[in-house]
Amino acid sequence: MILRLRWRNSRSCQLLWRKGHFEDWWACPSELHSLGNLDQQSLVRFLDRAEAFTKPDLPETPDPSCTLASVLVIGNSGRAEEASHEETSQPEEACLQEAQMIFEAAVRVDSRCLPVLKNPTRDQFLDAVDDFILDMVNHGSDGSTHLFYYAGDGCEIQSFRFIPCGATRPDRDYIALGDIMEKIDKQIQRRNIVFCIDSCRNNPNRETVRDRFDNERGILNRYCLLFRTAVGNEINEIDDDEEDLSVFARTVVRHIDQLASAQIPVIPDWVEQIVQAIKDEDPREDPWFSCSRPVAGSFRTIRSSSASSISSRSPLPGGMVCSKGYSIFHPKHSPQVSPLDPQDPEQFYYVTDIRKAHRRRVNRMKAETVDIACIILGCSEGRSAAEVKEDFAERGMGPNYFITLEGNRIVLVKEELCAWDYNIACWHAEEVKEVGHISGTGHVNEVKSYAVSISLEGSGKEPYRPKQYTALISLLKRLIADYQVKLWNIVGAGEIMQPPPKAPKVPQPGPQFKWEKLEEAGCALAAKPRTQEQDISKYDLKVLLQQWGYAWGDDSKGFERRLQTFRQRYRVQEPEEGCELSLHDVAAVRSLIEQRNELKAAVTRTGPECSEPN
Repeated sequence: MILRLRWRNSRSCQLLWRKGHFEDWWACPSELHSLGNLDQQSLVRFLDRAEAFTKPDLPETPDPSCTLASVLVIGNSGRAEEASHEETSQPEEACLQEAQMIFEAAVRVDSRCLPVLKNPTRDQFLDAVDDFILDMVNHGSDGSTHLFYYAGDGCEIQSFRFIPCGATRPDRDYIALGDIMEKIDKQIQRRNIVFCIDSCRNNPNRETVRDRFDNERGILNRYCLLFRTAVGNEINEIDDDEEDLSVFARTVVRHIDQLASAQIPVIPDWVEQIVQAIKDEDPREDPWFSCSRPVAGSFRTIRSSSASSISSRSPLPGGMVCSKGYSIFHPKHSPQVSPLDPQDPEQFYYVTDIRKAHRRRVNRMKAETVDIACIILGCSEGRSAAEVKEDFAERGMGPNYFITLEGNRIVLVKEELCAWDYNIACWHAEEVKEVGHISGTGHVNEVKSYAVSISLEGSGKEPYRPKQYTALISLLKRLIADYQVKLWNIVGAGEIMQPPPKAPKVPQPGPQFKWEKLEEAGCALAAKPRTQEQDISKYDLKVLLQQWGYAWGDDSKGFERRLQTFRQRYRVQEPEEGCELSLHDVAAVRSLIEQRNELKAAVTRTGPECSEPN
């Protein structure tokens, strides 16, 4: 309790001293003359009296909106056991000097600044965040600005993560930036929180590096994230001279007074100004920033056309290799990252994702994270691109990729994350672990957690456009190469999805979808019957379809839908009038199973390079 009161009232004590009230009160004979000798009861009474001087009758006037209300500065030089290492001691020392420099600059502009936190453990880090949030609760008002500055260890795993001293386990010890934003949202709203982070963003687990803050948590306040480097990079080398501390830190120091000025700043413009100043001073630097959408009560003067109102996707400098910084990781943990393709046709749909907390690829039957193994193709069922985006904004339901009539690829959910689309589903594949059963529904599994989903604009009843096939095939080839997706695991939504009660009669992506274009491009398997079957039974066909992967639904109508979908996908000849089954069905499914077995055998014998079909 004393610690909480100390932080809450430290400003009141400072004001008493400045206004000359402190000595008058201190002369009271009933009080001791040394804070060190005060017992708990006397200290509480002292703090209450001190607070009364600043607000005797009326509540304290809130700090002016959009001024720098509070600051937290953390300097973290890495693991203690590496602090004495000859090659890393200098940047670690620079890290703490940088934190002190930011702290002193914040004090000079008369902002509330908690003491610099140096080399914190995980618990100390989180305690400091709690104190920072408590300070925000007690000071500032709607629209106030709060600065969180961090210089030290960090990396990029699903999102940016701080690495406290002694941290060894990424899943337990590292602290996600999104978790801090979530803690802030639980306590305050309608504030402007600026995160300035001078840290490496390399990736020890070699995950795909793309901008990951588009699905970050934090929606009740306005967040501006300013990083010294783009995703996947380490930071630049630091010289020995203090004057040559990072240009990132020195630039923030020069501009911090603007946050504390009485004039209302537009925070994204402030961040963008810093980014430009950094690049002007040192072309090697590649700062990255992201600003969330305004919320009610935050700054209201943002330009509607501001380039900083959306996430920056700065390409990594092709000729620059950052070799040393604050990172605790050895060189083998710092993979080089290829620059983003400037001709990349993907367009990210920047919108608050209401399902962002549930995007991890997890097999809920086994409670483990999983890798991408499947690709699901579907359609918009006649909805336009605008309607699909509007629905995603409202419900968070949609595919990873959406291909418009013009052949543009819109990213609704990053492919590293799980897109919740379609109904419950099942696909029998050895990569998709565990199968459950729902009474009256049939088999289900977590195939969507293993899949990247792609939807085409259209109903499936009308032909898709050539530009859509071109964009789709290009995307499929990259996904197949990046994630080693097997061709038999590229399926239509209608092949895996349990139809809802009011299911469309046309299984997605629809009868007008030309699977042969994908087959010719090496992105799908084609049925190639090799023998003429002599006999057939419904049971045998059901077993064969399940071996191939078709398992959703029950044994009556479910089987009929599975068979209809299979015939549509693989263009199997319909049975003669009056016949329920056809020998062509058995021949087609047998040919697919044989192709799959041959490809698996080829991989076993000679490796993945021989796994492509002829």
